[in-house]
Amino acid sequence: MRKAIKLLRSYARATISKIQQLILYVSAGSGLRSSLYYIVNSEFYREHRAVILGQLQYNENIQRPSGSVPLLRRNIHRLEKGMIMVPRRIPFGVDYIGETLDAYEKTVSSQNLRITNEVLWARDVLMSYFSICGNSAEVKLFKAKFDALSHPQGDTPDAFSKIVKDRVPYTKKSLNSSGITHEKFHDLCIQRRSTRWFEEREVDISLIDKAISSASLAPSACNRQPYKFLVFNKQEDATAVAELAGGTGGFAHQIPALIALIGDLSNYFHERDRHLIYIDASLAAMTFMHAAETLGLSTCPINWSDVAKREKSFYQLVPSVPRHMRPIMLIAVGYADQESFIPYSSRKEIDLLRVLNPALAKT
Repeated sequence: MRKAIKLLRSYARATISKIQQLILYVSAGSGLRSSLYYIVNSEFYREHRAVILGQLQYNENIQRPSGSVPLLRRNIHRLEKGMIMVPRRIPFGVDYIGETLDAYEKTVSSQNLRITNEVLWARDVLMSYFSICGNSAEVKLFKAKFDALSHPQGDTPDAFSKIVKDRVPYTKKSLNSSGITHEKFHDLCIQRRSTRWFEEREVDISLIDKAISSASLAPSACNRQPYKFLVFNKQEDATAVAELAGGTGGFAHQIPALIALIGDLSNYFHERDRHLIYIDASLAAMTFMHAAETLGLSTCPINWSDVAKREKSFYQLVPSVPRHMRPIMLIAVGYADQESFIPYSSRKEIDLLRVLNPALAKT
């Protein structure tokens, strides 16, 4: 009897699997059928909601600027790219200089204005832009409006202060060589291993801040940097957050500090940009981990799978995080226990990673 029931269950599982495969095959036939499939299967509903909430927050930020202004950051970067074009076209940026100037005016007129590098960067780039294009008929009125504004004064040092005085494009030769050879950098990459066992001591927050400062220099689409580093440097808090992720069983209890890297969808209005939070945050995360290694800290990136129950638990545990911000990954940080082991983790060979000159379609 038991054998018959076991065979029946096995047959049922196989039948269900075949039906699922058929449904997937039919659904993959068109975009419409795929969308209908995910109406029934709600795996992506949290991403859908987060994108919409991000769009609402994006518009709110334009009307009432507070902190960083994504539209301003993007358009100022677009103006920079126009300045560096060879040959430079004059005028350029005509299609979006109006909305850029409106965003700048609202930002500098805001009662909550704090003199930040973002505001000063916008000021200097706009000043340079109007010195280049201000005599063009299409731009004259915008220049007059810019000149009439009350601009923020003063300065705040940033990573590029030693290179240029004003926050405008500069030549490659202005940069000093770091002196780091490929061999030294490769050694750093070998040294940075995913470390899961740490000494029982508190992590110096100033070292984490230094690593985040280096991470802020990672590439970012239109310089929007759509992420935040949530730092938990109390061990009990670090453990509580780490236990939400899969794969931390057995070592979460002794993580001295944890980074929850979250993406901010309020930096975008278009659905097409929704994946940039993952790209930009990943670039910043790798830079952070390399920087941490140079500061004597070891790290372990912890995968954050898109599981509804875990994500709900994250928002409940950290209620200050709004729903338009999505968890991307966790990073354990601490002083490595020198006697503990690290997985060997063989890497793929070059010929499995690099595809040289893939054939293009003939037109």
